[in-house]
Amino acid sequence: MKEKKLSYKNRLIVFFLMPCWAVIIGSLTQSLINRSWLSLDEFLIYVLFCFGFYFLYPYFYKREFLDVFLTSCAASLPEKLSVHRGYFIFHTIIWIVVATIMGLTN
Repeated sequence: MKEKKLSYKNRLIVFFLMPCWAVIIGSLTQSLINRSWLSLDEFLIYVLFCFGFYFLYPYFYKREFLDVFLTSCAASLPEKLSVHRGYFIFHTIIWIVVATIMGLTN
């Protein structure tokens, strides 16, 4: 069986846009909880954590990843957002929860 590969558009979404969204959401949440901007050390650790999570995501959650990005590979981002709404909502909420926990433990 021939293995499908991610298109350039899907690689951009998975490995750049989603981690950037996670960093923005997490940084804002953590900054609101702490009532100050993140220090450079905390910010860089958070960025590495988010990008690392999304680089390892296809290996740990293969079924969801294949469903969203390989079976509907020709769909545009707005179409993916409307069809797989729960997937993207989950990834927004998980980063808000992670940032809340990190903000409360500091």
